[in-house]
Amino acid sequence: MDMDLAQAQATASSEGLVLVRCAGNSHGFKGVQAYYSGFRGCYSHGGRGKKVNLYTRVVGSADEAALELSRKLRWTAACECRVCDPPAPLPAARDEATVLAAAAQADLTLATCGGAHGYKGVLLVNCSNPPLYTVGASLLAQLELERPQLHFRTPHEAAFWLAERLRPGG
Repeated sequence: MDMDLAQAQATASSEGLVLVRCAGNSHGFKGVQAYYSGFRGCYSHGGRGKKVNLYTRVVGSADEAALELSRKLRWTAACECRVCDPPAPLPAARDEATVLAAAAQADLTLATCGGAHGYKGVLLVNCSNPPLYTVGASLLAQLELERPQLHFRTPHEAAFWLAERLRPGG
């Protein structure tokens, strides 16, 4: 007989575990997937470049698959995926004219160049959609600056951040 949600939650609780709900999963639980006429848990194992997917046994309900997965991975906390725990939103993008006006008002010069993004040291963050920008790690190291906490929505905002840190007393 398939385990229902109440039974799975009671069992998990008695074992000091939680069934990890996930808004990003169509079955309602982190790592649970349909498999033929049942459900199973899916999790990754191994380090970078050697990661493989492993699976729990196939059971009759998503609730029971969530319990199997929680037992295997000893889950005790809520899901932290980008759907359940989204990152803080980036500040609203400022258009180039606004950033240039702010730079002029602060007596800053944005270092332009002939590169793809128009500003020295500003790079596109790989695989970002929408495009995000950052300051290159080698330039940060050369100037002994800390990496910015956030990425930037536009290249001119990244250049402004860099100019603020390079000004005398900045």
